Amino acid sequence: MIDILIGVIPNFIYAVLVGAAAWLWQQRKIRQLRERLAVFETQRGTREIALLISAREDITEAVQAQLARDERAGLPLYKVHKDGNFTDQETDWMAFVHRIKNEVKKIREDGVTRVYLYTNVPVVMGVFLGALLDNGPEVIVHHFFGGVYRRIGTMTHETVYV
Repeated sequence: MIDILIGVIPNFIYAVLVGAAAWLWQQRKIRQLRERLAVFETQRGTREIALLISAREDITEAVQAQLARDERAGLPLYKVHKDGNFTDQETDWMAFVHRIKNEVKKIREDGVTRVYLYTNVPVVMGVFLGALLDNGPEVIVHHFFGGVYRRIGTMTHETVYV
Protein backbone atom coordinates (compact mmCIF):
# COMPACT_ATOMS: atom_id res chain seq x y z
CA MET A 1 0.00 0.00 0.00
CA ILE A 2 2.78 2.41 0.90
CA ASP A 3 4.50 1.55 -2.39
CA ILE A 4 1.35 2.52 -4.28
CA LEU A 5 1.09 5.82 -2.40
CA ILE A 6 4.76 6.55 -3.03
CA GLY A 7 4.16 6.01 -6.76
CA VAL A 8 0.80 7.83 -7.01
CA ILE A 9 1.46 10.94 -4.92
CA PRO A 10 4.47 12.22 -6.90
CA ASN A 11 2.68 11.53 -10.19
CA PHE A 12 -0.40 13.35 -8.94
CA ILE A 13 1.68 16.34 -7.82
CA TYR A 14 3.52 16.34 -11.17
CA ALA A 15 0.20 16.26 -13.09
CA VAL A 16 -1.18 19.15 -11.02
CA LEU A 17 1.98 21.22 -11.58
CA VAL A 18 2.03 20.52 -15.34
CA GLY A 19 -1.69 21.33 -15.61
CA ALA A 20 -1.22 24.57 -13.67
CA ALA A 21 1.74 25.57 -15.84
CA ALA A 22 -0.23 24.85 -19.03
CA TRP A 23 -3.19 26.85 -17.73
CA LEU A 24 -0.95 29.82 -16.84
CA TRP A 25 0.70 29.65 -20.29
CA GLN A 26 -2.71 29.66 -22.00
CA GLN A 27 -3.85 32.61 -19.90
CA ARG A 28 -0.72 34.52 -20.88
CA LYS A 29 -1.31 33.82 -24.61
CA ILE A 30 -4.97 34.85 -24.33
CA ARG A 31 -3.95 38.11 -22.62
CA GLN A 32 -1.41 38.83 -25.37
CA LEU A 33 -4.02 38.18 -28.09
CA ARG A 34 -6.51 40.46 -26.36
CA GLU A 35 -3.89 43.22 -26.15
CA ARG A 36 -3.08 42.85 -29.86
CA LEU A 37 -6.78 42.90 -30.70
CA ALA A 38 -7.26 46.10 -28.67
CA VAL A 39 -4.39 47.75 -30.56
CA PHE A 40 -5.85 46.58 -33.87
CA GLU A 41 -9.30 47.93 -33.00
CA THR A 42 -7.92 51.37 -32.08
CA GLN A 43 -5.94 51.56 -35.33
CA ARG A 44 -8.72 50.21 -37.51
CA GLY A 45 -9.77 53.57 -38.98
CA THR A 46 -6.24 54.35 -40.07
CA ARG A 47 -5.79 50.90 -41.60
CA GLU A 48 -8.49 51.37 -44.26
CA ILE A 49 -7.74 53.23 -47.48
CA ALA A 50 -9.23 53.96 -50.87
CA LEU A 51 -7.19 52.87 -53.91
CA LEU A 52 -7.95 54.67 -57.17
CA ILE A 53 -6.55 53.21 -60.39
CA SER A 54 -7.49 55.02 -63.59
CA ALA A 55 -6.42 55.62 -67.15
CA ARG A 56 -7.50 58.39 -69.51
CA GLU A 57 -10.17 59.92 -67.22
CA ASP A 58 -9.26 60.87 -63.66
CA ILE A 59 -11.82 59.33 -61.28
CA THR A 60 -10.79 61.23 -58.15
CA GLU A 61 -13.87 63.48 -57.96
CA ALA A 62 -16.32 60.61 -58.56
CA VAL A 63 -14.62 58.47 -55.92
CA GLN A 64 -14.48 61.28 -53.37
CA ALA A 65 -18.20 61.90 -53.91
CA GLN A 66 -18.91 58.20 -53.43
CA LEU A 67 -16.77 58.03 -50.29
CA ALA A 68 -18.74 60.98 -48.89
CA ARG A 69 -22.03 59.19 -49.65
CA ASP A 70 -20.67 56.06 -47.93
CA GLU A 71 -19.55 58.14 -44.91
CA ARG A 72 -15.88 57.36 -45.61
CA ALA A 73 -14.78 60.82 -46.73
CA GLY A 74 -11.76 60.80 -44.41
CA LEU A 75 -10.11 57.70 -45.86
CA PRO A 76 -6.57 58.18 -47.11
CA LEU A 77 -6.39 58.03 -50.91
CA TYR A 78 -3.76 56.06 -52.78
CA LYS A 79 -3.88 56.85 -56.47
CA VAL A 80 -2.32 55.77 -59.75
CA HIS A 81 -3.49 57.60 -62.87
CA LYS A 82 -2.33 57.54 -66.49
CA ASP A 83 -3.25 60.41 -68.78
CA GLY A 84 -4.20 59.32 -72.27
CA ASN A 85 -4.66 55.90 -73.82
CA PHE A 86 -2.33 52.93 -73.76
CA THR A 87 -0.26 52.25 -76.84
CA ASP A 88 0.31 48.86 -78.43
CA GLN A 89 3.74 48.71 -76.79
CA GLU A 90 4.18 46.28 -73.90
CA THR A 91 6.53 48.73 -72.17
CA ASP A 92 3.71 51.28 -71.91
CA TRP A 93 1.45 48.78 -70.16
CA MET A 94 4.14 47.36 -67.91
CA ALA A 95 5.27 50.84 -66.83
CA PHE A 96 1.74 51.42 -65.50
CA VAL A 97 1.75 47.99 -63.82
CA HIS A 98 5.06 48.92 -62.17
CA ARG A 99 3.51 52.16 -60.82
CA ILE A 100 0.58 50.17 -59.41
CA LYS A 101 3.01 47.67 -57.91
CA ASN A 102 4.85 50.48 -56.11
CA GLU A 103 1.58 51.81 -54.70
CA VAL A 104 0.54 48.33 -53.50
CA LYS A 105 3.95 48.00 -51.86
CA LYS A 106 3.31 51.27 -49.95
CA ILE A 107 -0.11 49.97 -48.90
CA ARG A 108 1.44 46.82 -47.45
CA GLU A 109 4.23 48.77 -45.74
CA ASP A 110 1.64 51.05 -44.13
CA GLY A 111 -0.08 48.02 -42.59
CA VAL A 112 -3.37 48.55 -44.40
CA THR A 113 -5.89 45.79 -43.70
CA ARG A 114 -8.78 46.89 -45.95
CA VAL A 115 -8.67 48.51 -49.40
CA TYR A 116 -11.69 50.12 -51.07
CA LEU A 117 -10.81 49.67 -54.74
CA TYR A 118 -12.11 52.01 -57.45
CA THR A 119 -10.94 51.56 -61.03
CA ASN A 120 -11.40 52.83 -64.53
CA VAL A 121 -8.88 50.85 -66.57
CA PRO A 122 -8.91 48.32 -69.41
CA VAL A 123 -9.94 44.82 -68.33
CA VAL A 124 -6.45 43.40 -68.85
CA MET A 125 -5.12 45.91 -66.31
CA GLY A 126 -7.67 44.55 -63.83
CA VAL A 127 -6.05 41.12 -64.19
CA PHE A 128 -2.67 42.57 -63.24
CA LEU A 129 -4.26 44.53 -60.39
CA GLY A 130 -5.92 41.40 -59.00
CA ALA A 131 -2.60 39.55 -59.11
CA LEU A 132 -0.83 42.42 -57.31
CA LEU A 133 -3.45 42.60 -54.57
CA ASP A 134 -3.65 38.83 -54.15
CA ASN A 135 -2.50 37.54 -50.77
CA GLY A 136 -2.76 40.99 -49.32
CA PRO A 137 -5.31 43.04 -47.44
CA GLU A 138 -9.05 42.58 -47.84
CA VAL A 139 -10.18 44.37 -51.02
CA ILE A 140 -13.69 45.79 -51.44
CA VAL A 141 -14.22 46.00 -55.21
CA HIS A 142 -16.38 48.80 -56.67
CA HIS A 143 -17.71 49.24 -60.22
CA PHE A 144 -18.95 52.44 -61.86
CA PHE A 145 -22.44 52.26 -63.33
CA GLY A 146 -25.57 54.36 -63.15
CA GLY A 147 -23.44 57.42 -62.47
CA VAL A 148 -22.02 56.15 -59.16
CA TYR A 149 -19.59 53.57 -57.86
CA ARG A 150 -21.29 50.54 -56.34
CA ARG A 151 -19.81 47.84 -54.16
CA ILE A 152 -19.62 44.59 -56.13
CA GLY A 153 -17.86 42.21 -53.80
CA THR A 154 -15.01 41.44 -51.48
CA MET A 155 -11.73 39.88 -52.49
CA THR A 156 -9.97 38.01 -49.70
CA HIS A 157 -7.71 35.00 -49.53
CA GLU A 158 -10.82 32.87 -48.98
CA THR A 159 -12.50 34.31 -52.09
CA VAL A 160 -9.60 33.56 -54.39
CA TYR A 161 -8.42 30.14 -53.21
CA VAL A 162 -10.44 26.95 -53.13
